[in-house]
Amino acid sequence: MSTILIVDDDPDIRFTFATLLGMHNFKVLTLPEGKNIFETLKNNNVDLIILDIILPEESGIEILSKIKNHEEFKYIPVIMFTAKDSEQTLKEAFESGANDFIAKPVKSVTELIARINAHIKIKKYEDGLRKINLEKQLEILKQIMVTIEHSLGQPLTVIFSYLSILEKEALKNPDFYSKFSPIFSKMKNSTEEIKNTVEKLKGITNIEITQYVQSIKMLKIEDTKKDRD
Repeated sequence: MSTILIVDDDPDIRFTFATLLGMHNFKVLTLPEGKNIFETLKNNNVDLIILDIILPEESGIEILSKIKNHEEFKYIPVIMFTAKDSEQTLKEAFESGANDFIAKPVKSVTELIARINAHIKIKKYEDGLRKINLEKQLEILKQIMVTIEHSLGQPLTVIFSYLSILEKEALKNPDFYSKFSPIFSKMKNSTEEIKNTVEKLKGITNIEITQYVQSIKMLKIEDTKKDRD
């Protein structure tokens, strides 16, 4: 059963949509405004949003822009719903990422259901393609990690061995050791950190991107090993 979110400040319209779409085997969620829309999207697997353009506080266009700029929800199809059908309104809606537009009042229920089904079908198809693409990226990433581990494994072992030898030799001279002991510790910790990072990369089971600085993003690996345990 597909889930549709209706965002409209008119309670009669929300009730009508909920009843109508419920009769066509859709699960329907409703909101009177966009204030809690992201909380609703996070707690429910929403397949399509019907969004009124004229809403209290934030307009439907503003809410639409936020949805389409949200990494997690930007692929959810959004149908804009309003009596305000000027060319400028349509232009703003589609430029902000709207997938379709329905004028008030709805003249054809058959057309409405057909449009909803078409957009949900397209979404599921595109979701499938993204999943396949993600799986391919993950496989390539794993191959790269195996190469990195193979390339760094032996040098890291050699570094650890020589650090241990140097530390043992330094212990023979207490003054020298007390002076350079912090350096040995930092070198060992840094080398261990490289080794742990390689292990985490090798154990990645899904690709998760996080913000680094400004527009630069990076692969999130910090909790990978812990998550597996």
